[in-house]
Amino acid sequence: MNESGTKGRVLLSQVLTWLLLGGLGALAALLPYLLKGYLAEYASPAVSSSFTPVLILCYCALAPGFFAGILMLGLLRRVKKGLIFVSPSAVFIQLLAVCCFVECGVFALLAKFFLISAGVAFAALFLGIALLVVADVVAAGTEIKKENDFTV
Repeated sequence: MNESGTKGRVLLSQVLTWLLLGGLGALAALLPYLLKGYLAEYASPAVSSSFTPVLILCYCALAPGFFAGILMLGLLRRVKKGLIFVSPSAVFIQLLAVCCFVECGVFALLAKFFLISAGVAFAALFLGIALLVVADVVAAGTEIKKENDFTV
């Protein structure tokens, strides 16, 4: 594998993750105004009258997003240091999967107000399951690496 290409991809991933975290921060600050405008323009009167519960659910959706972004930065830092096939890396990926499952639950609740949220919930569920599989692969790779480290 080309090491300079890997470093470039990791750097790009870090920049994109920081941009994601910045976007989530801006969204958190602007969410009440954006939601109020959206509900006034596009939502049915029944949904528009549910501003507070919808706002709370939207903030609940942002929290695991922030946590996942921090986890991704930590995982990318580990990749930069070459600490890929070690137990903590698998734990990082498992925690990312948990963030996806929490998002799935929040968006499933939001589906009561917005039908598209059901699709987002399914996508989060799928991504969470895929991340659990990747965590299992990394954990298996960690065991193989440990065995190989003891081989002469």
